Amino acid sequence: MNESKTVTLHLHIAWASCLLGLLIVTPILAQTDATSDDIGQRSLMQSQLSELERDLGRHDPALIESLVSLAEANADLNLFSEASVLIDRAIQIQRLNFGLYSDRQIPLYFEKIRFDSRRGDWQGANDSLDHVSWLLTEKQVGTLESLVSNLMQMTELHLRAVAADDSAMQAEHYRSAAEATFMALEISSRLWGERDPRRAELYYSLLKQFYLQSLAVEMRDETAYALRAIVPGSSWVRPRRVVQTRYFRAGLRLLAEMEDIVVANSTVPRETAAMVAIYRADWQLLFNREESEKSYADAFTALQDLTDDASKVNRLFARPQILPIGEFYNTVDAALAAQVRSTASLAASEVKNAESGEYYRFQEWFGELPLIAFPNFAPSLGILSAPEYSDVLLSFNLDSMNTVSRWVSGRYTTRRSVVDEFQIIADSAEMDIDTNYLEERLHALNFRPRLVDGAVEPAAGTLLYRATID
Repeated sequence: MNESKTVTLHLHIAWASCLLGLLIVTPILAQTDATSDDIGQRSLMQSQLSELERDLGRHDPALIESLVSLAEANADLNLFSEASVLIDRAIQIQRLNFGLYSDRQIPLYFEKIRFDSRRGDWQGANDSLDHVSWLLTEKQVGTLESLVSNLMQMTELHLRAVAADDSAMQAEHYRSAAEATFMALEISSRLWGERDPRRAELYYSLLKQFYLQSLAVEMRDETAYALRAIVPGSSWVRPRRVVQTRYFRAGLRLLAEMEDIVVANSTVPRETAAMVAIYRADWQLLFNREESEKSYADAFTALQDLTDDASKVNRLFARPQILPIGEFYNTVDAALAAQVRSTASLAASEVKNAESGEYYRFQEWFGELPLIAFPNFAPSLGILSAPEYSDVLLSFNLDSMNTVSRWVSGRYTTRRSVVDEFQIIADSAEMDIDTNYLEERLHALNFRPRLVDGAVEPAAGTLLYRATID
C-alpha cells in the first residue's frame, strides 16, 4: 500500500454501473400533467413545513426531513436555487443540534452539491466539496464503513465535475477524485484488513481514474498541462511520455495489489487470479504495449485450467469488448452475466439499417474528452444537464491485434486492437459527421480482442457511436 501511495503522490493524485443506454423521451402531455401534480405537492409540503415551524420552532431537528422533501420537490420543478437554500437550512439545524462534526450532515451536503451543480453554481458546489473533504479526511467523521462509502461518493462527485465545471478546474477535480479513492483504500485496510477481497473494486476504480488522466494528458490543453506539472500550479512540467509511463507503471502496481489480495485469500474463487491477469492484459493494450497479446493468451490458458467448464472461457472471449471494462469481475460467470446485460439487442429503430454481427454502443463522456466512454462512476444523464448527442451507426472490422496507424490531431499515432476499417451506415441529419472525425475518435477506442482457443482472431460488428455536439 505504501508503494501505491508513493506512486500516487508522484502522479499528483491526492471513475450508473455500465455504459449508459438511450434516453427515454417522455411525451409532452405527460410532462405537463406531472408538473401540475408536482406544483400541488410542493404547495402542500410548504404548508406542512409552516405548521411544524409554528409547533416546534425554527430549529427543531424534526424539521430536517420536511426541509429535504421540500427541497427535492423544488428540484423536480427545476427550482434548484430554492432547493439549495432549503438544504442549507437543514444543514444548519443539523449542526446546531448534533454538533459541527456530526456525520449526519454529510448526506445533506451531497444533496446540496447535487442541487448547486445542476443550477450551474460550481463555486458553491466546490465550496461544499472542500468542506466535506475536510470533514472526511481531517476529522474522519462517522464510522469507518461510512467513511469508505462517503469517500467513494466524493470520487463520483469530482468526476461529475470534470465534465461539468469550468475547464480550468478539471485537473483539480481529477486529483481530488483520486485522492478520495486513495483515502478510501487506506481506511478500508483498517476496516476490512489489507487482503480483504472487497478492496479489489477500490483498486480498480483508481486504475480507471489513472486511465482517464492519461487520456486527458493526450489532449494537449490546459488540463493536460496541469496534470503534467511537477507541482500542482507549477509552470514546470514533465514530458508527456514520462507522465504516461508513470500512469502505466502505477496501474501495474495497483493490479499487483489486487493479485496479492487474491493469492492471500482462500475464500476468493480459484479463477480470480486469472481474471486479474486479463485486466492486466487490458491495461497493457490500453497503453499500446506489445506484450498484451501474450498476456491474453496466458490468461486464457490459466482460466481454462481453473474453471470447471473450459467452454465458458471461449464464450468470455467470443466477442471483442470496448475497453476499459466498467467493473472488475472476479469470476468467468460474473463477467459472462455482465456481457449479457450490456449486449442486449438495440431497439429495432436503431439497427434497421445494420448488417448482421455483434452490436455495440459507445457514448462519449463530454466534448473536451470524447475519447472515453461515459464512466460507470459518473452520473446518469438525468442528474446533471445532459450534453447534446448525435448518433452515428457504422459497421467496423477489427484485424485481430494488428497495429493501426493514423494521423490524429497532427500526430502520427499507432495503436493496437482498434477499428481497422469502418463504413457509416446512417448518421443524424443534425450533425452530418464526417469520416475524418470518426477516424480520430475510433483510433482511441481499444477493444479487448476476440480469442478462439487462446488465439487472437479478427472480428466485425455494428457500432452505435453517440458523439457529443459542442
